[in-house]
Amino acid sequence: MQFKDTKQGYPIYVIDRKNVTVAVGKITNSPVPHFDNHFPGAGKMVVDLTIDCDGKVDTYVMEDSAEVGYAGTLVITANRECVARELESIYSNSDQALSMMPYHKEAKEKSEKLLKEYSQEYKERSEFNDRLEGLENNVEKLTKSFSEFLERMKGGLK
Repeated sequence: MQFKDTKQGYPIYVIDRKNVTVAVGKITNSPVPHFDNHFPGAGKMVVDLTIDCDGKVDTYVMEDSAEVGYAGTLVITANRECVARELESIYSNSDQALSMMPYHKEAKEKSEKLLKEYSQEYKERSEFNDRLEGLENNVEKLTKSFSEFLERMKGGLK
C-alpha cells in the first residue's frame, strides 16, 4: 500500500534499525498528497503522515507513491511484507558482518604487529601503554598488600 492510499486509523509499522524493534502505530490524520515544500522544483508529491506509536506522536514527510519511507534509523511502512523484507535485510547484513569477524580479528592482530615494525609513533605509543598498564597493575598490587598489612596490624593491636 502506498502512503497516499493510507487513511486515518490505519495501522503503520515503525522499524527501528538501530535497536532492531518493530512497533505498530496508527495514522492520526488523513494524508493528502501535496508538492514537497522543502525542495521546491523537485516536483515530487509527498504526504505528511502523523503517527501515534507507543504514545508518541510524530509527523513524517513521505513520498506519496512510496510503500516504505525512511527517517534516520526508522523505517516506516503500512505493509507487513515490507516489514518482513526489512527484517530479512537486517538479518542478512548482521549475518555477513558476523561471518567476517574471524578475518577482522586476524587482520587486526597482524596489522598491529606490522604497525610496530613500520610506524615508530605507533610502536612508542604501544610501549607507553604497556608500561602504563604495568604501573597500574603494580599500584593495584601495592594497594592490596598495604590494605592486608593494615588489617594484620589492627588484628595484632587488639
